[in-house]
Amino acid sequence: HPDLAAKYIGGWDFPDNDNSPQPNSWDGHGTACAGIAAARTNNGLGIAGVAWNCLIIPIRIAYSTGPGQGWITTDQWLSDAIAWAYQHGAGVLSNSWGGGPPSPQIHQSIRDAVLLGRAGRGSVVVFAAGNDNNPSPSYPALYPETICVGATSPCDERKNPGSCDGENWGSNYGAGLDVMAPGVQIPTTDIQGSGGYDPSDYTMTFNGTSAATPHVAGLAALVMSKFSNYTQAEIRGRIE
Repeated sequence: HPDLAAKYIGGWDFPDNDNSPQPNSWDGHGTACAGIAAARTNNGLGIAGVAWNCLIIPIRIAYSTGPGQGWITTDQWLSDAIAWAYQHGAGVLSNSWGGGPPSPQIHQSIRDAVLLGRAGRGSVVVFAAGNDNNPSPSYPALYPETICVGATSPCDERKNPGSCDGENWGSNYGAGLDVMAPGVQIPTTDIQGSGGYDPSDYTMTFNGTSAATPHVAGLAALVMSKFSNYTQAEIRGRIE
């Protein structure tokens, strides 16, 4: 993608076990999240991400067998992906995924990232709260080591089924939620050509706590760029 290609460094595909984390043509989720966090600016194209000068380490953690078929993954892939990210230099881990029961294996990888990443200063781990309109975020966002992100509507309220945008879904909320960010009709990058969410190279309507999360990850990257000696706890505290 012209707004992302120059930003990729490294990367790994856990479903395919290779160093080319290429999505299927219908799996535009990661491309959309990456654009919000760090799409290029000053190139006369598309959008600018929150942290437009930062780099992206793409890691593929799941796949689907076709449009609308749901995601297939394992706790092993997920925990290994978190470990791979901080061990290969990721200062911020942006995780627009979640759901299901708690996993001690995934939790341990998160704890290791915030303790051991960035040569002991700790990587910042950001997770989506979930889109179930529940009074509790989903796991892994609910783990205390993460920054748990909910979604707001265009009217600066918690996104809920009755919010001003008219879309029938709601951000999870309640104890364990740390911050909120825009999560409705967000313009961002899309897989080039006919792939992804839209026939163009961009989509204007990316939604969910998945969209809110990379806003906060980009902000963490900006704070880290300005204050490189901050620990992850100091960066998190400044954001919260």
